[in-house]
Amino acid sequence: MKKKTIIIIVAVFAVLLLGAYMVFNSIFPKAEPIKQLEVSMVKSVSLYDSDDNEIEVSDAELQKLLTYINAAKATRKMSVNDYPNVRPYYQLEVKTEERILRYMIYEEDGTAYVELPYEGIYIIDDNVLELFK
Repeated sequence: MKKKTIIIIVAVFAVLLLGAYMVFNSIFPKAEPIKQLEVSMVKSVSLYDSDDNEIEVSDAELQKLLTYINAAKATRKMSVNDYPNVRPYYQLEVKTEERILRYMIYEEDGTAYVELPYEGIYIIDDNVLELFK
């Protein structure tokens, strides 16, 4: 009898934990993974700092940027603005055959992020910021 009670308690606790996780996941969903880009898909690229100054991007730097962006990890943070609330940030506009992608790259609280406005916020390797210095 005692074993049945313990099994029922454990099962109820597991169901409650699973339900709590499902509710949490529906309220704070993770962003969809970033669509992988390759240099061959890029028709043109522009890079700007937070003061709208254009920054030149070489092919090697573009390759590195795309490698960092493709490796970014999704977060549960929601993107609700056109531009980040932190400065400095860098805006990378990539034109492909299908659409124009706008990536916002910035550092906040010691972590580097890449944000696609209204789509998602992703953690990116901190070394990406070295490309802008």
